[in-house]
Amino acid sequence: RLLTQEKNTYLTVFESLRKPVILVGPTGTIRNLNYNAAILIDPNVIPGAVYVRHALLHENGNKPLQEGEGDLSKYYIGKQLKELFPWLTSVKLFKSPKGETEKTFQGVNGKGSHSTIFEVHVSKMLDGSGEFQGNLIILNDVTPLRRLTEHLATLSSTDSLTNTHNRRNFLDLSTREFHRAKRYKRPLSLILMGIDNFKKINVNYGHQGGDEILKSLALVAENQFRKMDIFGRLGGDRKSVV
Repeated sequence: RLLTQEKNTYLTVFESLRKPVILVGPTGTIRNLNYNAAILIDPNVIPGAVYVRHALLHENGNKPLQEGEGDLSKYYIGKQLKELFPWLTSVKLFKSPKGETEKTFQGVNGKGSHSTIFEVHVSKMLDGSGEFQGNLIILNDVTPLRRLTEHLATLSSTDSLTNTHNRRNFLDLSTREFHRAKRYKRPLSLILMGIDNFKKINVNYGHQGGDEILKSLALVAENQFRKMDIFGRLGGDRKSVV
């Protein structure tokens, strides 16, 4: 009875974990996974359904269940990790008790703006005698942090008005191109641009009118120059292209 209580406590904690957790055997088959891992495969999976089936089997004297009754295959136990989580194929699982005990990878589930970025922590599972039992995989969703980092990087390198490279980023990128051209002895072109009578535009039409001119110029330049060209705003109406 005490063992049953401890097992139930373990299952409760396991299912309650907010992070997806997968237990993988030595051969790469899934031994168990919690609810938050299962919904990555099937959003309609029922919490604790795996354990419900085990209970049904026990009550039924391990006799075959009716079709669809607590279907274990539906809940993925015994299947290969790479089959159900193909986006984790780059994760290198431990295969023996020797060497390091933990390692971290990155996994991306989905594509484009709908993708979820996970930090994948893999640890060895060893029993009381030190025998290797497989891998413990914990997935940490770092998508919001990664999106924020990318957004901040964009803000720090982009001119907010024209959506082109800002002065600092333009100078950094053009300096790299200058050194690359010098190293490989290739020609490099630099174009400096300004808008005639820009101050008069601001006086006659206000700064809002001047801003519209700057945005229009940036749009025209974007359509005229190549993807590889570096176009940026140096300040005011001054722009440059490398």
